[in-house]
Amino acid sequence: MGLKRTGAAVANASSAVAQPCGVIGMRRGRPDWRLLDQLIAKWQPDEILIGDPNTDAPELNKAINRIIAYVQGTHKLPVKRCDEAYTTDAANAEMASQKLTHAKKVELRDQIAACLMLEAYLSSL
Repeated sequence: MGLKRTGAAVANASSAVAQPCGVIGMRRGRPDWRLLDQLIAKWQPDEILIGDPNTDAPELNKAINRIIAYVQGTHKLPVKRCDEAYTTDAANAEMASQKLTHAKKVELRDQIAACLMLEAYLSSL
């Protein structure tokens, strides 16, 4: 979860293997609501995980709470906060050995981080 963009991933709970499904742009602490709605309609999740960077940054916490309230109110889906500590670092490390352009790394970083967070959550169940 970030103030510029947020990676999205999906997984089947039985396989615990996540796949990236996009990046949701953020503007002034608000996601692209239409894209969020489209992803939820397409993937029809049973629940939503939202990355929690465990920060005291008020803007980020406000954005997280705004998304949680929206998803619960509009889509009637349960939302769980999930520790996302070091997922961006892990995503960067995963891409380091690949011959990707800087632009491609930026495009994939948040999606890979979302996959790592989701897989860690599923393996803890």
